[in-house]
Amino acid sequence: MRALRKDTRSQGDIADTVERSSADMDEKIGDLDKIKEDVQTVRETLESLDFGGTTEGADAVEESISGAEDATIDVFDLESEQLDDSQTENEEYGRELNEHSESVTSDLGKISDASGLIDT
Repeated sequence: MRALRKDTRSQGDIADTVERSSADMDEKIGDLDKIKEDVQTVRETLESLDFGGTTEGADAVEESISGAEDATIDVFDLESEQLDDSQTENEEYGRELNEHSESVTSDLGKISDASGLIDT
């Protein structure tokens, strides 16, 4: 007779998911670092300009660079949010793996208890 199992995932499936999630997080961290460098480059460029042309030209250049900075910050915020989502997902998989481990430990205890009651 075969015992009924709950619908569970294999350790390999969970480990693969955690590995993929970790790789995604590492990639997003790299992307955030690049974006941070881009924001710094934009800011340094703005600070280094002489604005020796006309007032209108200087205003247009400053507006253009500020727009580039704003766009880069928006991308950073989006990537940061995606990283947070990945971290949350990874934590959920970790909890799931822990729950499975606790279930296995409980089952082993039940088997041990039952084996003590078997006389043959």
